[in-house]
Amino acid sequence: MRGYSAKTVLTCSRAALRTNVRLFPRVGSNPKVSIKAPMVCRNHLFEIKPIQLQTQMQQCYFSSRVNGDGSDSDFAPESKVKTDPNDEDGMKKFLKSAVDNHDVLLFMKGSPEAPQCGFSAKVSQILRAENVDFSSADVLANPEVREGIKAFSDWPTIPQLYVQGEFVGGCDIVSDMYETGELSELLEPVKQKQKEAKSES
Repeated sequence: MRGYSAKTVLTCSRAALRTNVRLFPRVGSNPKVSIKAPMVCRNHLFEIKPIQLQTQMQQCYFSSRVNGDGSDSDFAPESKVKTDPNDEDGMKKFLKSAVDNHDVLLFMKGSPEAPQCGFSAKVSQILRAENVDFSSADVLANPEVREGIKAFSDWPTIPQLYVQGEFVGGCDIVSDMYETGELSELLEPVKQKQKEAKSES
C-alpha cells in the first residue's frame, strides 16, 4: 500500500477490530459502516432491526421481508430477552418467543438478500417463490443462538424453518415439501392472514 508502512496498516487493522461496528452492503454503492443501527436496504424489501439477546458480547439480528414499498410495521418494536449466555433455560425462552411471534421464521446463515451458504439461499428462494412474507435470523451473528436452535429443535443443521411456531425442517425437507405442494398448503393460512392484514391497513 503506497504511503503506508506494513506496521501502520497492521496497527490500523487491529484498531478496527476493537471497534464494535458492522459492515452492511448498500445496494449499488460501497459498503456502509453502521454502529449498532437499524438498516433499511435501498430496494425496500428488507428491514433489519436488532432483536437483542443481551449476552455480554453478541447480538442476534432478525430481518423481515415485505412485499411492497416500505417496511412491515409488525416488526417495528424491538423485543428484548435478558439471559445469561450459559443459561439454557433463558435461551430456550428466547427462541420459543421468537418462533411464537413470527408466523414464518427462517434460521439461516446470512440474510435472504446475502445468504452465506447454498442451503440457506435455496430455502429463502423457495419462500420467495411461495410469495409469503417471512422473517429470518442470522445464526452467524450469534454463536449461542446457532447452537441453541439446534438443541431447541433437536435438528443438527442450518437452515431451519418454523411456521406458526412449529418446526418444519431443513433444506431437504422444505425442498421436498415445495415440490409436492405440501409447503404451499402449510403456508396458505399464513398467506391468507397476511392478505387480510394488508387489506385492512
